[in-house]
Amino acid sequence: MTRTKEYQLSQKRAIVTGWGRTQPVAADLFEIPETEGWQETIFDGQSSVIARGLGRSYGDAAQVGGGRIAILPNTINASQISQTTTLEVGAGTSIESILSRYVTTGLFIPVTPGTRYVTVGGAFAADIHGKNHHIDGSFANHVESFDLVTPTKTLKVTKEGNPEIFWATAGGMGLTGII
Repeated sequence: MTRTKEYQLSQKRAIVTGWGRTQPVAADLFEIPETEGWQETIFDGQSSVIARGLGRSYGDAAQVGGGRIAILPNTINASQISQTTTLEVGAGTSIESILSRYVTTGLFIPVTPGTRYVTVGGAFAADIHGKNHHIDGSFANHVESFDLVTPTKTLKVTKEGNPEIFWATAGGMGLTGII
């Protein structure tokens, strides 16, 4: 049985650049809904697709001329508020939105980049580091799991269950799929 999803992704043609404002490209931007099943629409087999956060990457990361750029949802769900809080967030969630919500509770992100205006998905895709890298490691060291959407399937990826995919995606700049 074939499932058919009818998604009308909000699409707009735009010129995008990285933070350095070099190498502008024209691409179709799509806002991804928080629901499942949109993969069939975004991966149409006709054009390249890459995810994009807040556009703070250096150079031409998260750009695909003539292709599709997926803008991911900004969602935050906390499992508990304590010193060992685990957050479940959408890849489009900015570090700034997490900090503005939780710093007043005494919590902080274990690895932060030089700017808070990056997304969690981008931080993982670039496997960012902070000033405490020599003690706490990179961003990926603090990620328990993520969903990876590819043209053919969605995987729940963990360090223990899928170590090759986990570490290829951490720092892989979106080349394994959409986080």
